[in-house]
Amino acid sequence: MNKKLNNMWSDPNVGFHFIAKVIDPVGSITLGPKIGLGESDAKFSEISGLEVDLQTEEILEGGENRFTYQAPSSIKYSPLVLKRGKTNQNSELASWCSRTFENGLIRVELKHIVISLLNEHGLPVNAWICEHAYPKSWKVSTFNSMENNIVFESMEFVYRKFQVIPLL
Repeated sequence: MNKKLNNMWSDPNVGFHFIAKVIDPVGSITLGPKIGLGESDAKFSEISGLEVDLQTEEILEGGENRFTYQAPSSIKYSPLVLKRGKTNQNSELASWCSRTFENGLIRVELKHIVISLLNEHGLPVNAWICEHAYPKSWKVSTFNSMENNIVFESMEFVYRKFQVIPLL
């Protein structure tokens, strides 16, 4: 095995170069620069919530109360949180959130969110898709006249499931 191929498998990826793109559930998924919303809507300072947990139920062994078993009962996905500095630029992502909260329970648009971890050349090395997502909360950081901090917006999404997108 050559050295370059060996390093590809042994070196862990760094987590500071990434993008998230929102796409409609219909159509094909491509990891190129053309998918989803505008380029400004792909850049975030922090992404969290790619978590899945197999919930279990405790079952007592019949006739022998000293022993219990953990049986799988359901799968729980954590909310996906996207954080970025607030700008005055028009954002299709913010428009989607706004439409969702204005329409309440009448009409919720479901979309897929593709998260890509990028290498030094801007190419995806790992990717995940959060399927059938919709906004759950949208927060803007606190304004404080005594501090000179960047204003951040944080968008939280719930989704049906996430899965790894295989990359060639």
